[in-house]
Amino acid sequence: DETPTQVIGDSGRPNSKCYMWVHRSGEFYKERPVVIYEYQKGRDHEKPLEFYRNYKGVLVTDSLEQYHLLDKKLPGVTNANCWAHARRAFADAVKAADKK
Repeated sequence: DETPTQVIGDSGRPNSKCYMWVHRSGEFYKERPVVIYEYQKGRDHEKPLEFYRNYKGVLVTDSLEQYHLLDKKLPGVTNANCWAHARRAFADAVKAADKK
């Protein structure tokens, strides 16, 4: 997942919107889970493409298009959407539906 954040410049004021990319190991790493926080200035697909260039396996991600490009460009990578993000979209659709 990538989360927007602001960086404080030399002036002491926030001057640009950047992203903290968070990578976490999966369910088979219960004894020693790995969490990596990666600071990047952007959120284009080149960021995760470079990070996962040697990875083979399944990535559980939100529905951001950058992640869907990974399984198209990296052999051996399968993108699986996150159930929590899917549930949110379904819940929003239910709220927007006609009450009848």
